[in-house]
Amino acid sequence: LELKYIVKRSNIKNIIRDLKDIFDVEEFEDNIAHYENRNIYYDTYDFKFYRDKSEGYSVRKKLRIRFSKFISDSKYSRCQIEIKSRRGFESEKKLIKITNLNDFNFNDINKYLLINNGIYLHDKLFPVLNVKYERESFISKIYRDIRFTIDNNIIASSFNNNIDDFQKGYFILEPKYSVLEFKFKTEFPLLLKNIIKRHALQQVTYSKYAKSIEIIYNRKYQI
Repeated sequence: LELKYIVKRSNIKNIIRDLKDIFDVEEFEDNIAHYENRNIYYDTYDFKFYRDKSEGYSVRKKLRIRFSKFISDSKYSRCQIEIKSRRGFESEKKLIKITNLNDFNFNDINKYLLINNGIYLHDKLFPVLNVKYERESFISKIYRDIRFTIDNNIIASSFNNNIDDFQKGYFILEPKYSVLEFKFKTEFPLLLKNIIKRHALQQVTYSKYAKSIEIIYNRKYQI
């Protein structure tokens, strides 16, 4: 389950302060979880994944490749395919590690998944766009399986198989705002509900992929 909020970056410190007794900064491989994600999003040739999201279908799917590296590092520590299925507010994510990126063909992900993982995708997919952003991650000290993330500086560009090339990207959210997201598996605790209420946060539906499609279309193709 996920709850998302658009928050002014100037308010983030106050929210973290109110959550500090409940959450710790998450750590991976002895590094504090402040890292950069770079995603390549896939869709069908008639943009079915985007249309399902924008038209409000509660049952939908999304596929992306995610590259992650810690802010202090130059090399990517994670490279994986993520297949996300959603039903209402509930979602399931399948993670598939890419072991040899040098031999990976971004333009034929269907073949890769079938040969290497035995996963058949009914629809032929192609890479649509790239998104990069900074993420901070926190994990609960008292509640099992609850964490929250803060995403900043979210930039989208048309697809480029050079994931480090974002010279012609566009901000899909003004840099003065952050995306705050709580992730949990069962019931959302009353204590956290009260903190959200105290800061007058309003829940939103926010898709980086859908927003990127709209921004790139308006900037590059709309007359």
